[in-house]
Amino acid sequence: MRGAAGFVAQYGMAWAANRGALRDAHRRCSSALLDAEPALFTRNTASSLVNTLTFEVQNGANQLVYSLQSLVARLAHATVAMLRLPGLAQLAAHRRSSRSCCRRSPS
Repeated sequence: MRGAAGFVAQYGMAWAANRGALRDAHRRCSSALLDAEPALFTRNTASSLVNTLTFEVQNGANQLVYSLQSLVARLAHATVAMLRLPGLAQLAAHRRSSRSCCRRSPS
C-alpha cells in the first residue's frame, strides 16, 4: 500500500511539474536563446545548446519534485509520530468511551 501511494504521489508531482513549471521554464529559456548574441551560436553548436537547455530545465523540475516529496513525507511522519504519543492515544480512547456511554439506546 505504501509503495503504491508513493508511486502515485511521485507520478502526480512529475506530471504537474511537466505540465506547468517545465513548460514555463522551457519557454523562458527558449526566448532567452532567441535574444542571445550571435556570437553564442558561433561558439556552440545548436545541438549542444538544445541539450543544455533541456537538461537544465528537466534537472530543475526534478529537484522541485524531489524537494516537495521530501517535505510531504516529513510532514506525514511528524503527524504520525504526534498521533502515536501515549498521552494522545489515551485521550482519544477516553473520548471514544465517554461518547459511547452517553448515547441513548433505541427503545
